[in-house]
Amino acid sequence: MSQHATPRTQIHSLQVATQLQKFIETQVLPNTGVSSEKFWKGFDAIVQDLAPKNIALLAVTSLLILGLTLSTWRGLRHGHLLVAEK
Repeated sequence: MSQHATPRTQIHSLQVATQLQKFIETQVLPNTGVSSEKFWKGFDAIVQDLAPKNIALLAVTSLLILGLTLSTWRGLRHGHLLVAEK
């Protein structure tokens, strides 16, 4: 671990910042009726379900940004960039 890395704790398949884990378990969960085990198990399941969808969305976003960047570069290079008037 590098000297500036955030300390992490393994909880199920998650690597959780230790400070966040302590906050959840000491400040958030008490008096909710939700055990630490139930919370982390449920959170892990949500992350596992949504991770592939998030990866797909990030890929689409990256392609859109790349397309806009190339379009802007081409427009600037060929003098065809349209600037919206106010």
